[in-house]
Order: sequence, then C-alpha cells, then structure tokens
Amino acid sequence: MGLFDFLHRPKQNTKSSIEQVASEQSRVEKRYNDTILYGARLYGSFRHSDGTMSDLISASVIEPTESGTYIYNNQKYICFEVPHGRNDLIQKMVSQLNGISLTYDRYTYVGRAYDEYDIRMQPPTATVNRYVEELTKELQAQIQQERLKWQQKEQERLEAEKVKREIEQKRYAEEMQAYRNKMANNINNPTLKDTSFSLYDNVKNYNGTDMKTGEVLRIRGMQLRDRDLEDYIYTASINSTPNETDIELLAPEVGVPVVFTLPSRLEDILADQNPAQRQTFIKSILTLLSQGYYNHLLPDGKWDTRILHDIGGVDKDGKIYPHIRSKAHEDLMNKITKLQREYYSQKQAREDQDR
Repeated sequence: MGLFDFLHRPKQNTKSSIEQVASEQSRVEKRYNDTILYGARLYGSFRHSDGTMSDLISASVIEPTESGTYIYNNQKYICFEVPHGRNDLIQKMVSQLNGISLTYDRYTYVGRAYDEYDIRMQPPTATVNRYVEELTKELQAQIQQERLKWQQKEQERLEAEKVKREIEQKRYAEEMQAYRNKMANNINNPTLKDTSFSLYDNVKNYNGTDMKTGEVLRIRGMQLRDRDLEDYIYTASINSTPNETDIELLAPEVGVPVVFTLPSRLEDILADQNPAQRQTFIKSILTLLSQGYYNHLLPDGKWDTRILHDIGGVDKDGKIYPHIRSKAHEDLMNKITKLQREYYSQKQAREDQDR
C-alpha cells in the first residue's frame, strides 16, 4: 500500500449501492456502543498497490456527554475505509471509536477494515490522507459558509431589534409627551366634581385635579365640621391616583387626613354663576388640597395618618393662606385644635380595638 494507491470515483451502480446505505445511515440513526452515526456517504474507492480495493466512507457521529445526553448540533466528523462494497463493516468500524479523539471542524481518519476480523485503527496512507484533507477543506468551507450565514442572520436580527427598539422608544416618547400634555391641560383647566356615594348628606366625596401631577385627586369623607364669622371648617382624607376608575380602598385611614377652611360652603362655590370666579376658587381649593397632600407624605411615600393636618385655607379673594395663631383667629384655631383632638382620640380607639 502507499505509493501506487489511487482513487476511483464510484461507478453508477456502486454509487447507487452506497447511496442506499448512506440513506439508511442518515435517515435511520444507528447507535453503536453509545455512538450515533448518521450521514454516511461514499467519498470514493481506492485500488491499493496490493490490488485490493476499499471504499472511503465519510460520516458524522454524536458521542454522549458525561451526563449521558446527546447534543445533536455537536456532531464530529470521521472517515474510514472498508473493503469495496462491504458496507456491513461500517458498524464494526464505528464500534472501535472508543478512545479516539475526534473534532468538530475537521475529518479524523479512524482506520481501515480489511475484513470482519481485521479492523485496524491506523493512520491513512499518503494518498488517502490527501483526500481526507479534501474532505476537511469541504467541511471547513461549509462551516465557514454556515458561520457567515449565522453572522448575517444575527446581524439582521440585531438590526431588526434595533429598529423595533427605536420604534418602541419613539412610540413611548410620543405617548409620554401626549400624557404630559394631557396632564398639563388638566392642571390648566382643573375640575372638581361631586362623586358622593355616602349615606350621609353631610359627608361628601369629590374627584378633582391633582395640581402637582394633573392626575386625579380623591377627596373623601369631606365634611363641614364647624364655622366662625369668616370661615367654614372642613375635614377630609386626600389621596391621588392616575385614573378615576382605579380600585379604591374604603377604610378610615385611607389618604392624608386634613382640616382646612373655605370662605363659604363648597356647594355654593361650585354653584357660582360667574364662571371665571368659580374657576379661580376651584383652582385655589385644589392647589391647597394638593399641597396639603404632598406635604404630608412620609419619606416612604405612605400617608401620614398620625394626626389631622391643618393645611390652611382659601380666603374670600380666592387666595391660599396659612392658619396662624393670633388673638384675631383664636376662636378658629381653638375649633381646629378640638377637631384634631377628636381625630386622635378616634384613631387611638381604633388601634386599641385592633389589638
């Protein structure tokens, strides 16, 4: 063997025979000693210097991992010789693969079968080796082509994701701008409407415009508690929510508890026939309540329900002012203090009951 070995391309009848075997090997997987063989094909036939002929078979194999699993994209490539037409010896060749180091990117020549009793795991002759290198070049060209296809697909995927991300970012920016415009419009044109569902006529619920965010300011349990010569004293619980339809909790301590004053009854203010004056008072009242809400949130964003917060009032000119203890306002401040004590006592009673 060696110097005078040469390659015969298979004739049609031989090729049909090996294609039938290749079809059996590739479509119906064969497992030999835990090794799966598929894609067997005849690369060519050799006449050796001793006159014998052998077929060079190329194939892919999958060997189990340490955990015993088979990964179908981790095939390795082998080639070997069997006597011409002796496809029945393919099984014996594959059965001898244990311990041979195989690779993913080149064909490994694993030996030659002379007959069913003489299987030699030997290196190829120089002539056969040239064709093993040919097989490897074909394989590496195929790998390179697949790599380029993968890179192209990956690039297309990344480009598509980039375009999709840009579209989403643009849509998000447009939606956020539309939302900001809507909230700004809400603040510029605030509303305050009665949404009462209480069984008590003197207890009212309102939805108004949050003058900080433009969202919905919930004014719950609003009640006229007292009055002096100039002011009507109200208490309420305030919280804010993005939408009027958001789920609402009904409990004694939902929202920031506040006490504040108005120059007349709220119902009369909302019924004012002068639109400009009515809107001025609505804006001032909602600003007072919004400030009172945000000024009395705890650092963690929760409502400060420890006391009834005095947040000031709106005067007869529609201006916001703080309540200041003075001789002139002594009666008003005493009434506010009384309401704060009542709130604290009721809160303590609820807490004692819950213990």
